[in-house]
Amino acid sequence: MRLPNKYDLKSHEREIYSFLVGLVLLSIVFAIFSQSSSKKKLGVYSNSDKVETFSEATTETKPINTTQYEDTKAGFALNIPSDWKRINQDGTTMFVHQPSASSVTIKISDYDPSVNNTTSESLSESIAGQGKTFVNFVKNSTSNYQVSYQDLSDNTYDYVDDVYWSRDYVVTLQCVFNDQNYKKILPYYDKILSSFQWTTKNTIPEDISLQYIQSLNFETGIPSSWSVSQADNAIVAMSQDNNASETITILNSTTSLTNITATDFSSVLKNGKNNFILGDFSASSDKVTASYSWSDNTQNYIGKAYCYSDGKQLYLICFDYIENSISEDLPDNCCKLFRSFTQY
Repeated sequence: MRLPNKYDLKSHEREIYSFLVGLVLLSIVFAIFSQSSSKKKLGVYSNSDKVETFSEATTETKPINTTQYEDTKAGFALNIPSDWKRINQDGTTMFVHQPSASSVTIKISDYDPSVNNTTSESLSESIAGQGKTFVNFVKNSTSNYQVSYQDLSDNTYDYVDDVYWSRDYVVTLQCVFNDQNYKKILPYYDKILSSFQWTTKNTIPEDISLQYIQSLNFETGIPSSWSVSQADNAIVAMSQDNNASETITILNSTTSLTNITATDFSSVLKNGKNNFILGDFSASSDKVTASYSWSDNTQNYIGKAYCYSDGKQLYLICFDYIENSISEDLPDNCCKLFRSFTQY
């Protein structure tokens, strides 16, 4: 066996060069053919389950133009990117970003008081029942929470439900997108979700939470920063900063509110209170209200009482606090939110 000389090497190099040139030409022809075929249909809308990701060109920061969407019946508005396609189906409105198959669906339902009692545990159980994986839950305000979860059955799809509620409606903005597009689609969703605003006046104040008692089917307002405990037919909310409290007592009674006298109300309110003095008193078919004062061994207290009836039960709500320790209109604002859902 001999070593190849320089002429043999050159001849061999020419053969390799010719082969490589031919291979490159075939690759170019194949690429052109593939590109022309792919233009017929976006990958995200083909029969394949593979979701098309954004092209590199879309990674550049570009302004997101939006158009306002408003629902005058439910009383809210938000901004939607102008290039998202609107689809109306089965009573819901969806906006779709076609290149990435991302979407936001607007779901509107009548107010359900149990939305106020939503917890991470209750949502996790519900999501697991749908065959999806719970990720996170955050309560952003007294009338908004956000829950995120995933569908891992095929491609990983992310779901983010931003839920808002007034005293009339519950609005869910459901964002759905492929996990691999998360970073690129995020600015669009930030633009949408951050723009949500109520246009109705029947909203829940930021400093008051609605406490819904399912067993008795009623709700009332409680200062959002106060701790709440419940025992039998009584609910007590306490301020962590001072001795202010809100006590809700439920009494089985068919007594009409117009039949309650100042003497009757005073005898109920002064129970266990030293130096009790009844102040203003008012009774109507809708409610009974009164102000009062009392003292213990160290402090003088101011009290405000409200009584409501649903025809079978009386709901007595009392605020007791040291003067100037809470906003004077806080008791009124909380009790304006009282509502019984029981019908007899």
